[in-house]
Amino acid sequence: MRLGVAVDVQQNEAALMRAVEAWNSGDVDSYMELYAENIKLHAGTYDFPDKKAVESMYKGFHAATSDLRLDIHETFGEGERLAVRYTVTGTHTGELMGIPPTGREISMTGITIMYFEEGRVVERWDSDDSAEVLSRLRAD
Repeated sequence: MRLGVAVDVQQNEAALMRAVEAWNSGDVDSYMELYAENIKLHAGTYDFPDKKAVESMYKGFHAATSDLRLDIHETFGEGERLAVRYTVTGTHTGELMGIPPTGREISMTGITIMYFEEGRVVERWDSDDSAEVLSRLRAD
């Protein structure tokens, strides 16, 4: 925590829940308001170096998946950090990372840790089962 600055975890949770509402309505632009311009997203073995890369990834995911939903199961935090356990579900109806549409339901679970500054996420570490989901979509 920055010296002399009290951080309200509830404010960060509220910002996250506004973003989830935007995500579930398909409004990626409003969802992206959660992130600072200098966001760094670490997702498994891949790093997204800036907000443009993060936004491009999320827009691609939304374009490839109908009925997309993000459900938050649990949050806890301290200071500027917020940990979240979540599930993303939807139907694979468009090309996703080179995989043609399969019409299959997807369900991806994960845990993420977000570091906030001034109410926006500046760094995020994500661990999920997306590799398994992609592998199932590739299966004939």
